[in-house]
Formats: sequence, structure tokens, C-alpha cells
Amino acid sequence: MGMTFSKKRCLAFILLFVLMTNLSSLTTSSVNEVQVEDLSMYIPNSEPRGKYDKPVLIRGLWHYVNITLNSEIGEVTIVFYFDETPLGADDRNETNYYMWKYDQGSWKDVQHNSKYINESYCRYDAEFYSFYIGIDQYANLGNWTLKLLAYDEQLLSQQIYVDNAVSSIVLKSIPVVIEVEPFTEDYYISTEKFTVENKGNLPLRLSVSYGKYENIFSTIDFIEILKPNEMRKYSIMLQSRSTWKPGILTIKAEEASVRGHVQNIIPPKEIVYLIGSNVSNGLPINIYVGRSGFALESLAGDITFQYVESLNIYYNDIKDILAYISGNGDVTVNITGKNLDIIKIFSGGSESAVPFMVKSMNTSEHPIAVRVRGIMPNSIALLQYILEIDGEIKKFTTQIHVGSFRQVDETTINITLIVVIIIFIAVVCLIYAQIKHRKK
Repeated sequence: MGMTFSKKRCLAFILLFVLMTNLSSLTTSSVNEVQVEDLSMYIPNSEPRGKYDKPVLIRGLWHYVNITLNSEIGEVTIVFYFDETPLGADDRNETNYYMWKYDQGSWKDVQHNSKYINESYCRYDAEFYSFYIGIDQYANLGNWTLKLLAYDEQLLSQQIYVDNAVSSIVLKSIPVVIEVEPFTEDYYISTEKFTVENKGNLPLRLSVSYGKYENIFSTIDFIEILKPNEMRKYSIMLQSRSTWKPGILTIKAEEASVRGHVQNIIPPKEIVYLIGSNVSNGLPINIYVGRSGFALESLAGDITFQYVESLNIYYNDIKDILAYISGNGDVTVNITGKNLDIIKIFSGGSESAVPFMVKSMNTSEHPIAVRVRGIMPNSIALLQYILEIDGEIKKFTTQIHVGSFRQVDETTINITLIVVIIIFIAVVCLIYAQIKHRKK
């Protein structure tokens, strides 16, 4: 009975040994056949970067390290250490040595007690293994070695360059200019877009702050994420106010800004952060409150004058040329012309003789209209405004390019002639019909 039991135990031991040997043989055989098809590393919302012909890993930030093999295996390990040879076990720390492992569905930071891996963002799909890992902000800069293992068998050894985080944005096409009609409440879009360029090596989440002007400004088609070396252009929308009088409103750089916020920062071992959380540039804005196509001049105090600097008319054509005065005060206006026939002058809608007084207010614009005729073909005519405020005289000139006779459209002439002929024939026919009728 005892002999039989011993034989059974011996047989079971032999079978177990054979099974383990076969399994070991199968594992070794499968590992030997595994090859790395692709290895990449990048910060979320970014692209893989290189430096000195090596892949780059930025210290202090989370990275995806993606591994694609030619077959599925249950255990993958990443060993990452400074320089070409790892230090001894007693000298290893956050500045020089890391190890991460995938093992049958679980993800671990083997060396530093899971401080430098985020399991919730790691992913496995057949031959694809995505580690969400990083190294400390105080890790050594320079050349590191990455080794990839499967069941402790080396699959790959790769030199990696560990670099500093650089966050930098540059603003172009500033100050932003927005043209607005006076005393109107409407929406206006900046004539040109401002440009934001990411000059650093980190993706940034952008935000635009208008400070105390948040209620009147907004950014159009705003995309938050700006990748390294990427450039984007944005327009600004403004909601004007009905109380805005002619003039230039300046939003200073310290009152509005574009900020680039650094994402994916790993809390460092030390208290002091080496990586700044954001970078900021001022966004100056000039609001031109005035009529489109008019020059805007400041006279005295808040009084402004808007006029047309130059225009074209045909010889012998009659045209009304407009100008506007706004702001609190009395302005004496005189108007003269050269090579020009001034037919009538209107102040506030009423015909006036020069000089005349304008009692201007800052709640509206006072219109001045000058009706002129070009009297010399192919010449330059001048319309001069002479404005006096508190004894001070300022002069402004509109240059008028007088052309030749206006060309008459031959098609119009032909149509007119045909209409006249038809009317004439109709009249003749009508007269003839009436005479014939009377004879009867």
C-alpha cells in the first residue's frame, strides 16, 4: 500500500516536471520570435519629437509610450536609465532609473511605487501596449537608455534624449484693430486676425482673457490646444455701445492677454516646480470709432472731426462731400475751394453761408455737406475746411481728382433712342386716327 502511494507521487512529480519544461520551452520559443514593430513616445495632444537623431522625452510631463509587437504576449517591461549603464541598486533614484511593467492586464511602476505611471490612461489591445508614464522634473538631462523586455528577455535597446520643458508663445499681427461706427450698438469683427505661435516643445491649452472687457469681446472659432511649432489665427468680435463717440479706444497689453497653460505635469518629488504652469503675452486692441473711409482728427478736448481725405469725380459732375463734428464745444467752420465750384453748403441739414458756428455735443455727430462741381477736367481740386476752436485754427484738406467727361453707355443711348422713336410713332398714329375719325 505504501509502495503504491510512493509510485503515484513519483509519477505525479515526473509529469509535473515534464509539463513545466514544456511550458518553459514554449514561452522561450515564443519570446524568441517576438519582435518590436514600432516604438513611439509623445506628450498628449502632441507629436513624437526628436533631438540629436534620438527620440525625445520631456522630463516632468506625462507621455504615451506606445509599443507595437508582432505577436501578443502577457508581460512587457520598460527599463529606463540615465547614460549607457545603469547604476547599482543602492544608487538608483528618480534622477536616473525607472522601470514600468505590464503583466496580464495590470500596469505598475516597479521602481518608484507607482508615482510615475497613471494606470487609468494605459491601454492594451492585442499586440499594442500603451504606457502612460513619465519621469521626474529633476531627472538628469541628456542621453538615457530605454530597454524593452518580454518575460525578462530583451527585445530592444534604444537611446533616448531627455530634454527640458520649454513653454513659449509669440503673438503676431498686433495690436488688433476693430473699426466701429459711432453711436451704434452692433457686432463688429476685427479687420485682421491675430496670430498665436507655439515656440516651445510642449502642447499648450490656450485661453484669451479680456479682463474688465469680457462683456464686449469674444474670440471667434477658438481652438484651445496649440501643438509645438503650430500657428493659429483668431479674429475678435466686439459688441459696440451706442454711447461711443468718434475717437480711438485703446485696450492696453496688460488689460488683455493670451495665456498658454501647460498640461500633463507630473507632481515632482521636490517642492519647487521646475515647469511653469502657464505663459502669457499681452494682447493690445485698438478700437477705431469712426465712419468707414473717413479720416479722424482730434481738435480740442473731446471734439473730433471726420472728413474724406481724397475722392474722384467726373468733370462737371455734382457731388455732396460729407464731414462730421462731434464732442462738446463750439466750432467755427469756414470752407474754401480751389479748381472747384462750391454750389451749396449744409450744416446739420440746413443750408448755411460760411463761416458758420457748430454747437457740437458728445452724444451725436453734426453733419456738414458740401455740394461741389468739378470745373476743370483732368485736374486736382481742393476742398479746405478751416476750423476754429477757442482761437486756435486747424485746417484739413480733401483732395479731389477731377476726371474727364463721364462716359455715356452706348447701350443706354440706343435704348433711349428706340424708346423715343416708338413714342413718336405712337403719337403720329394717334393723331392720324383722330383726323381720320373727324372726317367720317
